Amino acid sequence: MMVPGKQKIYGVKTPVLNELAKKYKEGSFDLAERTLEFRRTGRKIIAIKIIEKVGKTDPLRVLTLFKQFSKQIDNWAVCDGLGMQFLTGYR
Repeated sequence: MMVPGKQKIYGVKTPVLNELAKKYKEGSFDLAERTLEFRRTGRKIIAIKIIEKVGKTDPLRVLTLFKQFSKQIDNWAVCDGLGMQFLTGYR
């Protein structure tokens, strides 16, 4: 849920975010970790999608990152992504 006036949201279509995640999954965990630090919704979603693609390679690191980044949830899209995509590699 977005709260009016709480944050600025600029739209980037999901297919574009998916392509960026696919393109940059090579940097995997380190790139996703740095991307999440920017606190921009689109960048957080790209990081979530990167971890979704490579998380199975290091499930323990996924859980550690999840604990760290779950403290930064500020909207529904990030909450949903963390719960439904980010943890895919941990299951």
